[in-house]
Amino acid sequence: MSEVQANDPFSTLLEDWLQAEPESHGLRMFVPQARTPVGAALLVFAHQVEVAALGSDPRPGQAKLAWWLEEIGEAAQGRARHPVSVRLVAHSDQGAVLWPALARWTRAAVALLEWHSVARYEDLVAGMHGFADAAVHAYAAAGLAPAPGAADTDMEARATLVRGLRRFPRWAGGERSLAPLDLLLAAGVERAALSSDRDGHATAAVLSSLATRLAAELAQSGPIRRGLLSSRHHLAWRLARDWAGQPQAALRALPPPLTLGTVVGLWRRRGVPQGRASNGQHEDT
Repeated sequence: MSEVQANDPFSTLLEDWLQAEPESHGLRMFVPQARTPVGAALLVFAHQVEVAALGSDPRPGQAKLAWWLEEIGEAAQGRARHPVSVRLVAHSDQGAVLWPALARWTRAAVALLEWHSVARYEDLVAGMHGFADAAVHAYAAAGLAPAPGAADTDMEARATLVRGLRRFPRWAGGERSLAPLDLLLAAGVERAALSSDRDGHATAAVLSSLATRLAAELAQSGPIRRGLLSSRHHLAWRLARDWAGQPQAALRALPPPLTLGTVVGLWRRRGVPQGRASNGQHEDT
């Protein structure tokens, strides 16, 4: 695998993403699209908007996403500043469809920041659909996935929630209160306990319940297509399955080890869909 140059400003962002989501080293190893300049840039962008939407209090998240909307508008006019958008300008020939898709994705992240007080688990998943649909359409606009369907959006909504479990305490309690009431009741936990959970037991109980549901549904859906999105969903299923039994691992942001099962699963999904060859034939350099 060839990598970005050490003195490339993008390399720092790439390493930040890989440190935050260490299981993605396997994605980079076995999925060629994840190593292309456009693929790597989009995965880093995904991490940026997911952290803004599910990883911080609403106010800093809103400021970050507002900046991204401005940057996307500038990049669409050829005035990119951020290493991610600079990379996309340099390596993608799909700007006419890609920049509007990224703007839609960012606006969907803004909408998540306004979301609070979820009653049921089903409402939590349904509430992620707007963000997930924008994400899968952005991957398609970049030439990294075929035209998505409803099943792709369903899978991406759950996979996004799984990745967000690392930041669960920040969006489950407090003012946002996105932990579903039905899961709280099943775990015998009150919402207020999540905000003052010093020993982590209440948070771990709810996180385990949530991970169990997500893992079961990601496994039941199965791989929709070979390639980047299917591999991301496969990794999310493995994370949710492992965190269901060891929720403290998610709270410590520790991934499960890269097991033989993970390697085999990614290897089976390594195929690159037919599409825009100019975006997918060369690895990161």
